[in-house]
Amino acid sequence: MPVLIALPLVAYMLFFLAVGPGSGWRSAAVRAAILWGVATLAITEALGLFHLLTDAGLAEAWLLADVAAVLYLWRRAAPLPSLRILIADAQAGLDYLEAALIAGILCVLAGVAAAALLAPPNTTDAMVYHLPRIVHWLHNRNVAFYPTNEIRQLQMPPWAEYAMLQFHALSGGDRFNNLVQWFSLAAGVAGVSLIAEKLGAGKRGQALAAVLCATIPQGLLEASGAKNDWVTAFWLVALVCCLLDFRPEAGLRSAWPIGGALGLACLTKSVVFVMAPPLIAAAILLRSPVSWKSWVRGLAIAGLLAVVLNLPHFARNYRQFHSPFGPMAGLPPAGYRYTNERYGVRPLLSNVLRNLSLDAGTPIAALNRAVERSVVRTLAAIGEDANDPRTTWDYTEFHVPTLSLHEATAGNPLHAALIVMVCWILLAGRWRKLRPAAALAVGLIAAFVLFCAIFRWQPWHTRLHLPLFVLWATVIGTVLAQIWPRRATAALGLFLLLTTAPEIFANPLRSFTGTTWNLFRTPRQDLYFADLPELQAPYHEVVQWIESHGCTEIGLGLPQGAAEYPLDVLLHNLTGTRPIRNVLAGDRLAACLICPNCVLTLPGWPAVARRYSQVKQFDRVAVLAGLDAVSVNACSAQFTGWYAVEKEGGNWWRWSAGDGVIAVRASQPLHADLEAVLLSLRYPNRVEIVVNGQPVSQMEVIATDPMPLLWAPVDLRQGDNTVEFRSGNLPGQLPQDSRSLAIAVRNLAFRTDGPAACGVDPQ
Repeated sequence: MPVLIALPLVAYMLFFLAVGPGSGWRSAAVRAAILWGVATLAITEALGLFHLLTDAGLAEAWLLADVAAVLYLWRRAAPLPSLRILIADAQAGLDYLEAALIAGILCVLAGVAAAALLAPPNTTDAMVYHLPRIVHWLHNRNVAFYPTNEIRQLQMPPWAEYAMLQFHALSGGDRFNNLVQWFSLAAGVAGVSLIAEKLGAGKRGQALAAVLCATIPQGLLEASGAKNDWVTAFWLVALVCCLLDFRPEAGLRSAWPIGGALGLACLTKSVVFVMAPPLIAAAILLRSPVSWKSWVRGLAIAGLLAVVLNLPHFARNYRQFHSPFGPMAGLPPAGYRYTNERYGVRPLLSNVLRNLSLDAGTPIAALNRAVERSVVRTLAAIGEDANDPRTTWDYTEFHVPTLSLHEATAGNPLHAALIVMVCWILLAGRWRKLRPAAALAVGLIAAFVLFCAIFRWQPWHTRLHLPLFVLWATVIGTVLAQIWPRRATAALGLFLLLTTAPEIFANPLRSFTGTTWNLFRTPRQDLYFADLPELQAPYHEVVQWIESHGCTEIGLGLPQGAAEYPLDVLLHNLTGTRPIRNVLAGDRLAACLICPNCVLTLPGWPAVARRYSQVKQFDRVAVLAGLDAVSVNACSAQFTGWYAVEKEGGNWWRWSAGDGVIAVRASQPLHADLEAVLLSLRYPNRVEIVVNGQPVSQMEVIATDPMPLLWAPVDLRQGDNTVEFRSGNLPGQLPQDSRSLAIAVRNLAFRTDGPAACGVDPQ
């Protein structure tokens, strides 16, 4: 029941009262969030340990947490602040310009909240691994690892998904999942203004810092979705807040929020292991501790708590992958290599320039190309390749992106320009008067440089930079409020607020105004495919086929990178109630099998397909039914004009010297679907398929990525048939290969419905 999501929300409000708003409502909000995050982790892990991770189990656990918080407040018998007092505290000292900025922030938050509530989760990463793991946890009633080819569902830190799990299970669907990111945005705005205050900013600087945080383009686009970058950003904001609040004499009471924020940040995204150390060092230097011994003791306690919070996930990773962080150094399918293979000054400079360029995109293509050429020439001058595979993500190339509204590639050019300007101001001598802001700026620069030194460059790194942009808002707001006149800072804040309209209303994945995807006109079920439109038709057709065949047991044969969650949506399996499982990662097939891209990528696909009596292909998604059914082999095929068969990893293929012919002898008339992966010596190529002298299909073979899949209906008559593959290109030769080659077919098969099968012997 959706009303049950009130239980964790009430718990947060009670935690807010318990930690004491007397220290300031923003500080209380941050500490209550840390306490809520630890409670979420403890409830999820504890229920999973006893296989009680269900909607009922979560509701009872949060009800107990609410009762415990009420009893604590009752026993403490401290006066509770009224809402009027909290509002008065927030408004104290604000003039009309600062109040206007705060009102603008509230409007921005309201617009993003509307998108978060109206739109389903639909970014690619959410469809591939963020949300499928939630469905599996609910199905298994625990958070233990399970069979899957998508390793990221297992190895990735899970706290953001734990938070989404609470709303997902208690509401019976994903209607409120996006709010986890939105809550992180709202809390991050409050936390940033608090840090600005601790850096010495007045009300004007705090308001400007909050505006800068609330108007980061990439952050606004992502805050209405179901990923985890805003969650990561908030935990790092909370970490800095608690470090600046740390009082050694308070002991554990002051150390636990630091350990909680650090532990939850690490349990949300692994990039924190790189970003957090420079930020911690900057915060310590900023405080100039008198008693280093007390600081070391307090930080040791905090570090121990952070490790304890991560121990369950570390243990699961270690048992499965022999590393607490998972197979991060491997390559697909074992994992992804995120880190550089080269280290040194030149690779570092390459990554710094290329990462900075991600925020240099403009609407002017010529200007973007000019910046790109200058970066490439600069790197070439020092002997660096801008696309060195040892420092570049697989299958990507360096380009300065155009200004984008897609959250995966959107840059933050205005905020980046403000960062450069503030760095120039500090270097020009203002750092002496702005020492706290300068110290945090040094920490942020060090975190960025360390990030570039460790991680391979990706065209999607702007989202990983989000925590740094959020914390830079505190420095920019503090510095500009000190040196700019009041009206200039107000004008900057109002301008930034006005620029947020495209990110709020024209987000291509969650658009209020779009013609293709629109939150008001597009059915919710279709909005899941906004980031993966090519899957919408085949997924719908596959599910209709599955349901029409009455499949009670469904297996998913998903290769790494396949979008699993839209299938859960269409199969009405959002809470894991149906017997749906990943089968190709396990040891047993299912009665019905859905297998995206398996024809192209699954080793041994012909052997799997032969075990089913019915195989259909919808675009690149195969669906199979009738496991181990007895079939009658009604025809045989013989290759004519092809070279000898070649095999590797369960796949086979044969090359032809020109046109290839397959002679098929059928004992009865058959309607079949001809399936094959087509390869060509030279690209592009046009291949025509002719059956018994009649053209049935013509295919443009563009390149090997994506691999060209042929799926063509053919009618075979009783007796002898010929299937010809006619290449538009002349044959050629490969180095160290004397054969004349034109085209090749891989894993060719004739798929028929019913008991009459048509086997193909590649020999």
